[in-house]
Amino acid sequence: MRKILGLKLILFTAVITGIGWLALSYFQPGFSFKLFVTVPLFLGLIESGVILFINKYLQNNGEGAERYVFINKLIKVALSLAFILIVYMRLGLDKTFVIVFVIYYFAYIAFESWLFIRCNRELIQKTE
Repeated sequence: MRKILGLKLILFTAVITGIGWLALSYFQPGFSFKLFVTVPLFLGLIESGVILFINKYLQNNGEGAERYVFINKLIKVALSLAFILIVYMRLGLDKTFVIVFVIYYFAYIAFESWLFIRCNRELIQKTE
């Protein structure tokens, strides 16, 4: 299951990165490609960590799932704040970067929600 989810994450990241870059280059032509790519790669790495530990979510028929999701969200928020702080200290923040980060953050929240819905569906099928 982790391989399939990992492939879907890679496909998701590639598609939204391409679409995002096309849209950003249309609206903000001078934006740095390297800085842009760091956002989906960073969030994709976080999601790959979620997929890596998804078995903890699925074990024991979902007991402790709330704790796993809660800890996952806390780690994601803390790492995201650290990422933004590092970018701010190195390059300074501009409005475009913050907007790009927030849009991608919400896109990965949607992916993660789909992931947990799929896992819950699998848990229900396993218990029946």
